Amino acid sequence: MTHTGLIDRYIRQTKLNCEERVAEPFYAALKGTVFDMFVSHFHLKAGFRVVYSPSRRAERIIVGDETWLVYDQYLGQTFSTLNRILFETEGEKPAIVYFHKYIAERTLEYGCPKLGVHFANFFHYERQATRGSGEPNPSRGAYTITQERFAIFHELGHELQNSSNDLVGVFTSLVSDTIENRRDRFTSTTLETMTEDFRKGSPAAYHDKDLETFLAELAEFHSSQHGQMERRSYLRALDNSETASELFCDFLAAEFALLSLDGSAEEIVSAIRALYIGSYHLKMLTYVDWHLEHILLRETPATIKLAQDFDRIQAIQVRNHCFKSHLLFIYGARLRSAGAADVDGLISTLNERLMLDQKHYYERIFDPVGKLISFVSEVDRLNELAAEALAPLATVHSPDELDLIVNLAILKNTGWPLSFAEHWFPGQS
Repeated sequence: MTHTGLIDRYIRQTKLNCEERVAEPFYAALKGTVFDMFVSHFHLKAGFRVVYSPSRRAERIIVGDETWLVYDQYLGQTFSTLNRILFETEGEKPAIVYFHKYIAERTLEYGCPKLGVHFANFFHYERQATRGSGEPNPSRGAYTITQERFAIFHELGHELQNSSNDLVGVFTSLVSDTIENRRDRFTSTTLETMTEDFRKGSPAAYHDKDLETFLAELAEFHSSQHGQMERRSYLRALDNSETASELFCDFLAAEFALLSLDGSAEEIVSAIRALYIGSYHLKMLTYVDWHLEHILLRETPATIKLAQDFDRIQAIQVRNHCFKSHLLFIYGARLRSAGAADVDGLISTLNERLMLDQKHYYERIFDPVGKLISFVSEVDRLNELAAEALAPLATVHSPDELDLIVNLAILKNTGWPLSFAEHWFPGQS
């Protein structure tokens, strides 16, 4: 069997792939000549496949001596929806509704669909909340495309790490310098210096609180046991080789995602904002998956999970801080190359814009979804919700029939086409 045949067989066996929704021509244009140039220039043996499945992943698959980048088109649709929630809706409800859909689809992947029926039903009845009520944001399409390119090139970055190309050394040095600068700044920071920085800095840094309230809470947290644990965890994340590896791919993906720009200042700022927000999308999905693996599968003892989550969250923080530093570095380099005036002032303005984007992201997406995850993590909560959702099916006596019904209910109520259900459950849709 050819390598192409092997990767196609892998997809058939491991992906709930809705082939009729795959848009191969669009993704050929999306990855564009930059992907092919990347693969050719670095002598990588990498092919490209597009799927459309509830998994929402971009991943590398090794078949023989070739690497295949399998990109899930549904990840791009997820980026688009999250961008819409961020820019075109108000309040916490849209994110909460959308992540009911996300949880329902994950129960299919984890093989526990009975736990997902409530979430699919809720999304079905409340989905209008995710669609927004105002005019569509004209930047949403461009943001989504930039974010998809970032996801694709991030995975290719992992492939490049295994090569001996000189560019590996360049990006490795960039990452190392960024981490060292971050460590120096972090270890030299005291409560007094933080307080002074916040007094001199932008209000975007402390979100909606007034400055004095924020500083009082900061002082209390800094001296608490939790604050001390957080600082130790942050330092561990800085020293973690996985952090450096992911930042290598983040940095490289950002550079290559920006290659197709024409260089106008407005377009570069928009693309950098898209990359920053896109990195939050990816980390948000990863954060939810950590919790769902525990909630749905219960494979990790709660005490171990708590310690793992603490370090994972700080690793995300480190990546966020370092990635933003690199994006500002890219912006400064572009400005200087173009002979712009007041480069430092322009960088400061963009930095404040990114802080506002972060604030907005927490308000619209991260905090609401965190509340949802906390709710479903409560003891017996999932079983209670499942029992209520399955009560109308009490007369179904066959376990196989019940499994079929709940799978179909999740697929239909989360918006998958009936033909897709028919493909996986012949004669039953």
